[in-house]
Amino acid sequence: MDPIPVRVLCVYDGSSVADRALVVAIARARSENATITLLGVVAPRLWRAKRGQFQVSPEKHDEEFADAQLAVAKQRCVEADLRVETLVRTGPPAHVIAEEAANGYRTVVLPERRSLSGAPPLSAVVVVPNGTEVVPVA
Repeated sequence: MDPIPVRVLCVYDGSSVADRALVVAIARARSENATITLLGVVAPRLWRAKRGQFQVSPEKHDEEFADAQLAVAKQRCVEADLRVETLVRTGPPAHVIAEEAANGYRTVVLPERRSLSGAPPLSAVVVVPNGTEVVPVA
């Protein structure tokens, strides 16, 4: 019987903070012989769509952008000789990340930015299952 694979979830958006988070996720995956799932989260932009500003849904363009960013990150994982998959989901980021974390990840690596509005960082609002480690990267 094969052991249950160790999995690392890395939230990635192509930013410099996400690049640092990817470095941490790659190091963690290599040390634990884990697979990496790169997650791109497209936050909803309902207010713009409701105002009729777009002929094509803005989320469609955002998903294409997220796919392109994840392709670059995936290549970095492949070059590090890691098993990797990519996933793009639309929805409120904290909710999407929590849902994915519940799918059997040992570690969730989150890029964290200081909010100008005083909003708490993602690591403070994402709820993950017991036994799942959250690694915030600034």
